[in-house]
Amino acid sequence: MEDKDLVEVVTLTDSEGRDVDFDHLLTFEFQGKTIVALMPMTPVAGVEEDEVMLLSLERDENGKEVFSPLESEEFLNDAFDRFLELFEEMEEEED
Repeated sequence: MEDKDLVEVVTLTDSEGRDVDFDHLLTFEFQGKTIVALMPMTPVAGVEEDEVMLLSLERDENGKEVFSPLESEEFLNDAFDRFLELFEEMEEEED
């Protein structure tokens, strides 16, 4: 069972204005971008159970942090490979 004290929750608003909670897994720098790895805590349309979402953390014209999808499939695949490496390192450190 998941220890709720270890979960860092990020709440995002979907395109229909509903708040959706995500488990924040990791934030890392990759090719000049800040990438955030999130896993939905409740079902999200188009996202499989236990699927990790990678989003780019950026700032809008008002300086507010916004999450944006990764634009290129090649960049997404490369960033996901890096996420897996970092996540495995984190798990090894916890053992």
